[in-house]
Amino acid sequence: ILHDRVTVILTTTIFLALTFISVSATLIGMRPNFAFYMVAIANGASAVGRLVTGGLAVACGPVNVLMVFLIVAAAFIYAWPFVTSKAGFVAVTIFYG
Repeated sequence: ILHDRVTVILTTTIFLALTFISVSATLIGMRPNFAFYMVAIANGASAVGRLVTGGLAVACGPVNVLMVFLIVAAAFIYAWPFVTSKAGFVAVTIFYG
């Protein structure tokens, strides 16, 4: 049962934001032309995150790093609906990435 719960949380935190991030950006008032780039911004920011977490995984262990950053990603997923400004939305997108 624990395995199923972890799988749901992991899947939600990884794929939910990238699926609905551009739709959410248009709902807070971003132009669709700019909201389209939110997925690209998140993916660009993830390049830095992948390098940092790769180094941490070598030092601390991959499962430990995965669990910490999974919790961080979940926190940004829960903060995401409360962001109402465009700059805040871009910041959450970058930190999520």
